[in-house]
Amino acid sequence: MLSLCSSIAVFLCRVCRECVRQRLLKDVLGVADVTEAWRVMILDDHATKVVSSIVGMYDITEASASAMVEDINKPRQPFKDMDAVYILDPCDQSVDKLKADFPNKKEALYKRVHLYFLEPVPDVVMESIRGCPELLRRVKSFKEINLDFVLSEVQTFHLGMGVEPGMPSLFRTLYGPGTGGSSVLSVAAQRLVTLCSTLREFPYVRYSGTSPRAEAVARDFQNKMNMFIAGASDWSFHGQDSTSERGRSTLLVMDRADDPLTPLMHDFTYQCLVQEVLPVTNGRIEMDSKNAAAAGQPPAKKEALLNEADELWVELRHEHVAKVLTELDRRFKEVLRDNSEAAALVKGGGRQMTLEQMANATRGLPEFQARCGHCEKPLTKKLSQHINMAQSCSTKISTMDLLNIGALEQTMALGTDELGKKRNRRDLLDGWTSDGEAKPGLLEILSAPRTLQELKMRLLAIFIITQKGITASEKEELYSAAQLSYTDRQVLANLGNLGVHTGEPDRDAIAGKTGGFSFGRKSTPKGSGEDEHEFSHMRYTCPAKPIIEKLILDELPIEDHPSVLPLPEGKAQRRDTSTSSSTAATGGKSARRQVKDRGAGSITVCMIRL
Repeated sequence: MLSLCSSIAVFLCRVCRECVRQRLLKDVLGVADVTEAWRVMILDDHATKVVSSIVGMYDITEASASAMVEDINKPRQPFKDMDAVYILDPCDQSVDKLKADFPNKKEALYKRVHLYFLEPVPDVVMESIRGCPELLRRVKSFKEINLDFVLSEVQTFHLGMGVEPGMPSLFRTLYGPGTGGSSVLSVAAQRLVTLCSTLREFPYVRYSGTSPRAEAVARDFQNKMNMFIAGASDWSFHGQDSTSERGRSTLLVMDRADDPLTPLMHDFTYQCLVQEVLPVTNGRIEMDSKNAAAAGQPPAKKEALLNEADELWVELRHEHVAKVLTELDRRFKEVLRDNSEAAALVKGGGRQMTLEQMANATRGLPEFQARCGHCEKPLTKKLSQHINMAQSCSTKISTMDLLNIGALEQTMALGTDELGKKRNRRDLLDGWTSDGEAKPGLLEILSAPRTLQELKMRLLAIFIITQKGITASEKEELYSAAQLSYTDRQVLANLGNLGVHTGEPDRDAIAGKTGGFSFGRKSTPKGSGEDEHEFSHMRYTCPAKPIIEKLILDELPIEDHPSVLPLPEGKAQRRDTSTSSSTAATGGKSARRQVKDRGAGSITVCMIRL
C-alpha cells in the first residue's frame, strides 16, 4: 500500500531526529544577529515542508523570536522596523519572490535580512541575488544550511522530489519513454549530501549492480560529498578517527526497477491501511463528526494530525490491523474499568462490545469523551479518534473485498496459497478450493462491480510481474473482464520501462515452473528456524529486507552491490552468502545485535521508488 506518487524515499536504521531538530533550532533559527525583539520568518513551499516536518510553530517562535511565519508566495504586510528571516530553496522562483520584497528603499518590506538556503546556491542564482542592490544592502546573514529533506517519521524521511510546484514527476522522468532524468538524479544526490552533512555522516557508498540509475546517483553523491568536505574544514563525521563512538555508515542506493512489485502489494499494517482507505492528506485525516448529528446540527468534518505527537499512532502504526483492533478493545475496556462515570454511559459497562459499538460510544456520546478527558493517562484522549479510524478501516476492508484481493496477491507473488500448495496460472485466473473454502480468482475479482479500477490495475500489474509476462489469450480474457480503456492498457504496457517482461511468457513460466516473483521471500513451515508471519495475507517480504540484513552483517556480496570507492577489509564480502540466509532470516534483531556488539555504523538506504 505504498503511495504511487513520485518521490525518492530514504530509510535509516538509525536516524537521530533530535539531532536534526537541534540543528535547525540552534544552528539556524537561533543564531541570526538581530537587535529587534521580534522578527518575521518567510518560507517558500519546499522550505515549509522541510521545516514543519522537523519542528512545530511553538519551537520556531521560541527559537527565533518570530512574531509570525509567512508564505513568500502570498501578499504580505510590510514591517519596516522588523528583521526578516528567509528560509528558501535556492531556485529561480523563490529568489525572484525574495528580490520582489526589496524593489527600492521606499518599498522594501523589512529592515534587515537573514538568508538561509536549504542547499548550496548555484552560481546563476547567486548572480541573480547580486543584481538586487536594495536586498544586498540589507543582508546581515547568509548561510547554506544543508537541510534539504523532509522528516516523515523518527526513522523515515524523503527528499520531496516530484511533489514540488514546477518540478516534473520524478517517476515519469526516470522511467518514462525517451527520458534520461540525469538532472533530477543530480538533485537527489545533492539533497542526500545535505542529509549526510546534517547527520555528520560520511558514508561508504554502495549501489545496485544492475542499475545504471543507482550507480549514477551513487557516484554523483560521492563527488558532491567530497566537494562539501573540501569546503568545510570545521566539519567532522562519525568514524573519522579512533575517538568516534561508532564507525562510518553505509549508503546503499537501490532502484525501483529492481523491485517493481512491492509498491503494488497490499500491506495490512495500521498505517498502510489508513493511507490506503481513509482521506489522509499530508498527515492530516478528515473524519465525520457524528456528535453534531446527534445534537441535531448539520454534519461536520473533524480533522486530526497523524504525526509523532500522537503517541498512540506512533505505538500502533506499524502493527497489523488485527493486533490494533485487539489493543484498542483492551484499552477501551481499561478506560471503563478505571473511570466509573464513563462506564455508566455505556450499556453493559462495555463488555462484549463490537468495534462499531465502541466507535459509536466514543463519538456519539459527548459526555463519554468529556469523562475520558479527565483520565490521568495521556493516551486516553486519542483513543476515541483511533477507535473511529480502526472501525472505518475495518468497514473498508469488507466493502472493498481487500482480504480476498490481498490473498490473491500473496498467491501470485509467492506461487503458493496460504497452505503452501503451489498454484498454477489457471488457478490464479479461475480460483481454487483451499481446505474446503472456495478462493476467488483474478477473473471473478476483476468482474466484480465493487472492485475499484485502481485495484484492478494493481492486480493486473502484479499478475504480469509475477508470472513473467502475459499471453495473448490471457490479456484478452483479463482486460475484457476488467473493462480496461486504451489508456489503462497502455499503462500496463509501460511496465516494460521498469524492465518488466510484458509480452508472451516463456514455456517454463506457462508450465508453472517459474511461478512467483523471483526476488520475493516467503515465510517457511513451522519448525524450520526461519521467520514465519502469523497472518497469511502478509507472507510476502520486500526483497530489500534480506539485502539490508546481509549488509548489516557485512555479508552483502560486492559483486551484486559494488562500492564507489574501495571498502575496508571486512565490508567487501565476495563469497556466496546462501549458507548465512537462516541467520539473516531470523529478522533484524540478530543483525542489529551483532552491529551493536561490533560498534559499527548506521545503514542508510536510498531507493528510487514509485
